[in-house]
Amino acid sequence: MQGSCTRICRRSCRLSDLAGTFGQPKFTNAAGAKAHKNLPLLRFVYQNDVVVLLPDRIQKRGKKFAHIGLIINLLSGRNYAYGSTQLALQISEGSFGKHFSEISVPDHKMKWYLKNLRSKLGGVKQVSLKDRNKYVIRHKGGGSATGEL
Repeated sequence: MQGSCTRICRRSCRLSDLAGTFGQPKFTNAAGAKAHKNLPLLRFVYQNDVVVLLPDRIQKRGKKFAHIGLIINLLSGRNYAYGSTQLALQISEGSFGKHFSEISVPDHKMKWYLKNLRSKLGGVKQVSLKDRNKYVIRHKGGGSATGEL
């Protein structure tokens, strides 16, 4: 797993001292994300993992949760998408409602993250974050999965 993560980070992040998370939920709002924008955090997201879209908002106050840190969206085969801290903040606010039809509960399983990273040991290919859905493989149960599973 470390080899795949290192390969992706060398290609996209160009940072050596990052803390990495897998399937991390949101834990602050846009103001908090902006205040901590320099936190050296790298978030790995497997395809359409539902947990990374939660929580979405505080109902009584109307505040939307947002993400902090760079994003690596692990996609099928050698493919992955990279997003800057600013882009991750922009797309994460209110994202549950925007992406409801794409989410997958099974995509949060760590074994799928690990299998996907293993598939990238031979090399990686960066694709556009806006085109990421072209590289998500759906399995018969309705969730998404890589071809290796």
